[in-house]
Amino acid sequence: MKVASLGIVIGVLLMAGCSSTSSQYAANSAAEGSENSDGLICRLEKPTGSNRPKRICMSAADAQKLKEYSQRQADRWRNAETPSIQRN
Repeated sequence: MKVASLGIVIGVLLMAGCSSTSSQYAANSAAEGSENSDGLICRLEKPTGSNRPKRICMSAADAQKLKEYSQRQADRWRNAETPSIQRN
């Protein structure tokens, strides 16, 4: 009986911890991509291998350049031919 009660208490605590983290992250994400008074566009990004978001800020012009560069790279990779496998 005590083991079952302990399991329920632990489960409730874990769920409460997860819900507070996600709502906090959602609140921060709502402001994501917003422009601040300095003319910078800021967003939250999760670096590879990390669960902690990092705030990235750049000017609107830099954001546009990055978007165009990323699109060109994606197009290049999508249109690249894969080398054929030569069999002996």
